[in-house]
Amino acid sequence: MATPDETRADIAAAREEFRAALAGAADGWDGRPEGDEWTRREIAEHAIGVDFRFADRAARIAGGERVERDDPALATADEALAAFAGSSAHSDAAWGRLDGEQLREELRPDMTAARLMELVGSHLREHANQIAAP
Repeated sequence: MATPDETRADIAAAREEFRAALAGAADGWDGRPEGDEWTRREIAEHAIGVDFRFADRAARIAGGERVERDDPALATADEALAAFAGSSAHSDAAWGRLDGEQLREELRPDMTAARLMELVGSHLREHANQIAAP
């Protein structure tokens, strides 16, 4: 299992991948790929909304103030980049405050705070790959 610092480094790398995908996503922002795939816009709105919800969960574990925000409506890739900067700041601050004991907290069966923290990076990376796909 990764240490909290290793997980934070993974989240930072995943954030860079997601940011780069958004930066190159202006063309085809609302275009729907073949099948029932989400548009780049829908993927960004989902991923950034979840990033805020993950931050809220971390803030509550740490005993801090909630990070409340509705899922964003992002008309452009530039709006997505700005919203992602906000979710990143909230998320990084919230997860950065948790100590080892708090990260071992069981949120539900088979889900510790540490596992949820790991999901932050994997979730962003998954959606970065979708946004960046041709």
